[in-house]
Amino acid sequence: MMRIIVIVVLILITLDLSAQKVVEQSDKKMPEWLNENNLPQSNDYEYYVGIGENDSLHLAKNIAVNDILTKISRQIKSSYQIQNFSNTKMKNTQRGTDVVSENTFDFVGTVSETGELIVIKGFKEIETFWQRVDNRTGLSYRYYVLVRKPKGKTDANLPNFKRTKGHVVRSLMYSGWGQMHVGNSKKGIAFLSLQSLTIAGLIASQTSYSLSFANANSSSGSTRSFYLDRSNTWSTIRTGFAIGAGVVYLCNLIDIFTTKGNKIYAEKRINISPTGLCIRF
Repeated sequence: MMRIIVIVVLILITLDLSAQKVVEQSDKKMPEWLNENNLPQSNDYEYYVGIGENDSLHLAKNIAVNDILTKISRQIKSSYQIQNFSNTKMKNTQRGTDVVSENTFDFVGTVSETGELIVIKGFKEIETFWQRVDNRTGLSYRYYVLVRKPKGKTDANLPNFKRTKGHVVRSLMYSGWGQMHVGNSKKGIAFLSLQSLTIAGLIASQTSYSLSFANANSSSGSTRSFYLDRSNTWSTIRTGFAIGAGVVYLCNLIDIFTTKGNKIYAEKRINISPTGLCIRF
């Protein structure tokens, strides 16, 4: 009987999950930090993930921020009961020709037993991700937000993260490797396969050309003409494979130079200089 109950529960869970379908999301690739075991590790910051769901994207975001505040209140309240709220600020920063909006907020709480005010400043929105989900009740937004809080005297306004350049180096070494490194597996496999095929074809045609040319030199008459014609054919095929390999490599470079690298979230190596931000790569 117990086994039947367990099976029924598993079937119901499976049906519930299958009933939810993602119809739209903010990015093709889901960020790794959605799994809280993969949160960025830093000596300078504490990272938190908030989750919210609502029919409205704006309200889903507010719920996600409140989810973080609830987690903070659970951390600091000990035996107290915290009534928390937040003070959210929007700041527009000019970066080149782009205007980037950044959200910051403070945790403000009162200990209900004593009325003591608790303020934790410097929370900063680092990254967001949302999905539009079709479930049994209709469409709703599922919103995820990653925020950080500086430890000690770390500047709260340091850059959120930097991009690695390792993907460029990898694609310079071999087509497709860099794309696979940043998570574009399909594109990476396509470039890698095409590059491997064209190089293999180039080697094979060069080998056949050399054999045919060697046979022509050791023959005479009609046999020599036959091997010369064959060597010319292989020479043409070899040129085609060489051009193909070059085109694949060039397309790979164009693609990788327009692809963003993996993220390394801000740590101590990103320092504040007297004249502004100084980023050490």
